[in-house]
Amino acid sequence: MKIALGENEQAVIERMGLGLRAARIKAEQTQDELAARIGVTRWTVAAMENGDPKVSLAAWIKVSGLLESLEGWDSVLRESENPFAKYDRDQAEKNKLLKTRVRK
Repeated sequence: MKIALGENEQAVIERMGLGLRAARIKAEQTQDELAARIGVTRWTVAAMENGDPKVSLAAWIKVSGLLESLEGWDSVLRESENPFAKYDRDQAEKNKLLKTRVRK
């Protein structure tokens, strides 16, 4: 099954690929060396760097762990907090602190 990506979605994958290439070059590793470290072929690394959307998510997670950038994946599809609910909660906490007394 082929999933059609929109322009913005493809641009994200391409930026990820460029970021991977920059990180690999900065680490002075060849595509073959990086591929061996994450357990894929050199062709898979080349596809990742070229923004190929068919590369598995597992390969991206593995390379992210290797490059110590795994924390970015934690926010994927995380529901963002309603800013009004956050404001109300912060105000309630502030009011609670203002009313709290320390007695000795």
